[in-house]
Amino acid sequence: IPSGALSVKMTNPVLELPGYFDSAIVDGIPFHRWFTGDDFDNNEIPFHHIPDYFQGGPPPNPSERVDVAIVGGGLSGLATAYLLREFHPVVFELRDRFGGNSQGEQWSGIPYSLGGAYFISPDEGSFLQQFYTELGLDRVVRVSTPPDPVEIYGRIREDFWSGGGLSDEEQVAMQRYAEVVSYYANDAYPDIPLSDDPKERARVLSLDQVNFRQDLEERMGMPLTPFLHAGVQGYFYSSFGAAMEEISAASGWNFVAAEEYGRWVLPGGNSYLVQALWQRLQQFEQQTSATCRPSCLRGRCRVIDVRPRGEDVQVTYYDAEGQLHSIAARQVVMAGSKHVCKHVLYDLRNWDREKLDAINQI
Repeated sequence: IPSGALSVKMTNPVLELPGYFDSAIVDGIPFHRWFTGDDFDNNEIPFHHIPDYFQGGPPPNPSERVDVAIVGGGLSGLATAYLLREFHPVVFELRDRFGGNSQGEQWSGIPYSLGGAYFISPDEGSFLQQFYTELGLDRVVRVSTPPDPVEIYGRIREDFWSGGGLSDEEQVAMQRYAEVVSYYANDAYPDIPLSDDPKERARVLSLDQVNFRQDLEERMGMPLTPFLHAGVQGYFYSSFGAAMEEISAASGWNFVAAEEYGRWVLPGGNSYLVQALWQRLQQFEQQTSATCRPSCLRGRCRVIDVRPRGEDVQVTYYDAEGQLHSIAARQVVMAGSKHVCKHVLYDLRNWDREKLDAINQI
């Protein structure tokens, strides 16, 4: 059964750009006149407006049945599909290209990331290390470890955490901040998902009741100084899309303390990882009749409705030509943004009110 998706070769997470662009010169430096990422018109941003897709009636009946359907073709969706590959999963992505926030581009032979640029170094012998090795990431990785050179007021410094070159007050604050980071990284790391140990679980849940800044200033024994505040706040906005006052201490330290002790950086950032997953998932297309491809990787297929249907789950989507299709799946993994999921999961208010309430708090 034709899926209506884009040809798989058109959905590569890494876009090859032409060698020359129409540029504008700003202070002697050429800049491309526009960007090459998502460019939706304001009235066409997906799920900012939820129409009545079926005019009050039911969605179309499923035309195929699969074991696993995955809604969202970013890093989490592709990784899920790869780890569940024995079930021949189907992955839906609303954009033309897979990769989500980890998409990349290549220009004049130089790969670079549009979003996710690195990830935390895996522990020796861990599942993640085995997973990355299986994908061949260990052959190209560069490991970023302290000290990282940082430019401060026009000078490159290797001793950033000593506060060198700053005022005495800022130096004290930087050193205390470094001590708190070290404490959480080496002695009190808040594991998420939560530990089975009741005492540890209670400790992390207590950290979840205060925001990151409150916990940090309490452990530093002093308020954040202007320079340190600017640095930490900038980090939170770039990593979480939110201020440190909006992130719990548990979530914040789970991220911050891990990052300070080694990061894996690939050519093109995380786009190298999603492309490796995308390439391996293509093998399933060869197991599908040529007239029914693409079957596994369905680009420009926007899922609009997911609902229970007997013992299955029905997934309804618009294909690349704007035609409606439905499939039945034994299991569905929602691997997209939570604020989109709440609109896609049909009647979530009555189906799982607790989940809807949690999503609405994001």
